[in-house]
Amino acid sequence: MATSASVLSQTTATAQPANRIKAKVTKIGLSNEITVTLPNRDIYHGSVDDIGDDAFRIAEVDLQKVLEFKYAEVKKVDRGYGHTRGINGQRIPPRRNYIWMALCLGLLTIPVLIFAATDR
Repeated sequence: MATSASVLSQTTATAQPANRIKAKVTKIGLSNEITVTLPNRDIYHGSVDDIGDDAFRIAEVDLQKVLEFKYAEVKKVDRGYGHTRGINGQRIPPRRNYIWMALCLGLLTIPVLIFAATDR
């Protein structure tokens, strides 16, 4: 009985992240831009081509081919795929773009606040 309980808990633990990934892919929707990150840190960018029960397919923009991913094998997915490229030639994930924009905006605001404080 102990082995069946541990198998059940492992199956449930594996199914929860897979269900979360499936829900995110479904929310992003067909033909929309997506970034797929695998546990080994490989990142793929493209548009959602098909959403199935156990897997989804994307039309990868850089490799120019359709790739299939099982929900259980994906670490995370994000909407969009980042249109700019970093110094190393790779796409910058959308979340990092927002972080850099917020940081730059904050750095530009500091001199304005200092100037306004010293002007009084």
